[in-house]
Order: sequence, then structure tokens, then C-alpha cells
Amino acid sequence: MEASLELVCADITILTSNRTPQGGDLRSEHGLSILVELEWCDESTGTLLFDTGASGQVLEHNLRARGILVQDIDWVVLSHCHGDHTGGLEWLLSQPGGQFLVITHPEITRPVYKTEPDFHFVGVESPSLRGLGPGRWIQTRSPIQLVPGVWVSGEIPRVMEFERPRPQMVCLRDGVMQTDGEPDDLAVALDMGNGGGVVLAGCSHAGPINTLAAASELVPGGLAALLGGLHLYDAEAAVLEDTGRSLKNLLGEGVISGHCTGVRGEGMLDATFGERHLTFYTGDVWRFRRGAPDWVEALAVSPR
Repeated sequence: MEASLELVCADITILTSNRTPQGGDLRSEHGLSILVELEWCDESTGTLLFDTGASGQVLEHNLRARGILVQDIDWVVLSHCHGDHTGGLEWLLSQPGGQFLVITHPEITRPVYKTEPDFHFVGVESPSLRGLGPGRWIQTRSPIQLVPGVWVSGEIPRVMEFERPRPQMVCLRDGVMQTDGEPDDLAVALDMGNGGGVVLAGCSHAGPINTLAAASELVPGGLAALLGGLHLYDAEAAVLEDTGRSLKNLLGEGVISGHCTGVRGEGMLDATFGERHLTFYTGDVWRFRRGAPDWVEALAVSPR
């Protein structure tokens, strides 16, 4: 694909999330998977799957309900290792005909655990991933331009003081259990031109502000929207306040939130952005065209 091609349209489908609207034909679970259908100025197209949800059963059902074949998927980007984002990966890799590239941080297979409410493994469980060769599995700490207009952030620098690692997340390294800084957290940035950059986040474990700061280095025209989980459900009041103020300064349009953002987090986003804060449900489709996105058009693709 020519480097000079411009990305002109991105249809972003919430393939799996925690919430289902009444009458929806898709299944929900505690997890996240986002389907991104891309179109460039020469009318070429591509399909990116951002995370795989918590199970192969739900992923399979929802792909079929949307008429998407595994063979249609060109790239699979995993935001981080946690099972509610990687649980469908083993099913996906087992399907015949799939030729997609998998893009992750190099440490996605590290042994990571959560200590609350009890000690349990929360990492990726996919023997097939470990069996993929370098021709199918790209592991990167650095940002990469996957195709014109589509960036994978690589490891996100932890700059903001109020976006700290969570002490209940631990990792076994060299026989010692230590706090896990969740280094594998990454995002996808879509360069839609003229201040219309769209950032996709899985859980924003690196922090939503750190995530946007990293994405802004990749999309120089400016960012319009952040879509995904912001992991604010248990954030302290001061963190919510700092996050809201910083988001307002970084985004030209607003936030589309769900999954792990939580009631308190979404309340803060309502107060900060008003009508420019939207919440997503399984099956929602958000359309962004080149140039500053039309928020009304994005809403109109799949009205609830």
C-alpha cells in the first residue's frame, strides 16, 4: 500500500462489550473487542480487530452476526494481555483461512496476576500465539505505522504523576513477585486529517492522558476523539478531576466510553463534555470520515 494514501473513512463497530441494547442481535460479556473497517482514498479497504473479548464463543457469534469472516480480518491488535481482551484469541487463531497479522507488545505473554479479591492469573492464555512465527506476529515496543493513517502506539510512556500503576497487579519476574507496571498496554491511532484523529484504547492502563499524549505524537494534525475503556471505575476523586481537565485540553470533540470506565468515570465525563461524551453498547457503529469528524454523523450510523 502506497505510503501517500490518505485514510478517508473508518467504521468502528463495538463487537463485544459489557452492555447490550434491548433487541440487539449480538452477545455481550465483560470484555472488549472492536472491529475497525477502513477505507483509503483509492477505494482500497482493510479490516482491523482491536482485542478479542473474553471468549471465543461470543467472538464467533458476533462476527457471524455481523457477516464478518475470519478471512476478512487483516490485522489483530491486542491492547494488553488481560483475559477479557484476549480470551477469544485462541479460537480466532484456530480458524482455517485466517492470514491476519497479530500485533502486540513483546511482554504480552508475561505471567501476570491480580491479588484482589483473591490471587488469580489474568494473563493471555493462547498456546497458538506463542507458536506464531515472525511473519504472523509483530512484537513492538516502538510505535509502528501499520498502514497509511493507522498507527499502533507501542509502549506508552508513563509521564503523568496521577496515572500510576495499580498495586494489586503483580508479575512473576526472575522468581520474584513484583508490582506489574502493565507495560504492554497500547493503543491504536487513526489519522483522519485536519484535527480528526481518533484514538482506540482497550483499558487505558497506561492512563488515558498518557495514551493521548503518545497518540498526539503520531497524529500531528490533532486528536478529535478517544474511544474505549478508560479504567476509571475505582479512581480517586482527585484523579477523576485531573483526568477530566486534561482530556478537555487534548480532544477537539469528545469521548466515547464503556467497558471499564465505570459509573463514576462516566459521570465525570458527562460533567466535563456534556453532549460530547457518549457511551457505547455492543453493536454500536461509529463512523468517522476524513477531516474533523461530524459527531452527529457518527451517532447516526447505529442509533439506539
